[in-house]
Amino acid sequence: MPLRLGSAYCRSILCLLAAERPLDLRNGAEVELVNGALKQANSRQFHHLFPKAYMRGRPGAENVNSVANIAFIPADLNLKIGKQAPSKYLARLEWKSTRWHNKLKSHGITTTTARLLQSNDYLGFLSARSKWIARRADRVIRNR
Repeated sequence: MPLRLGSAYCRSILCLLAAERPLDLRNGAEVELVNGALKQANSRQFHHLFPKAYMRGRPGAENVNSVANIAFIPADLNLKIGKQAPSKYLARLEWKSTRWHNKLKSHGITTTTARLLQSNDYLGFLSARSKWIARRADRVIRNR
């Protein structure tokens, strides 16, 4: 599903991701989700885990705007990441600690999806994260 904020389906997935209370990947502080910024698809808080510029010409590039490729991060970190491969920008962060695992988990990134990010496997990542989103949505629907 492409990132289209006019789509109720897309907004629902973004709400699921926001409900995880995403943490800043640098310091573990909760990412401030400002409603005004979240209404705009070009908001700097919408981060492509596999950046668009990095994906140009690579397998899966046609699906780079998939909502499963989106995470909420602070605007300044998004700008620093730019067009870097996930393995490159994640290597600069605290990759192996328990705190790191908790930061990733707050973005709906499991151990499996983290390994796929680290190895720059977009198609595998997209599949694994989409499955996590579907399981999370199912749990929310069943519990309410």
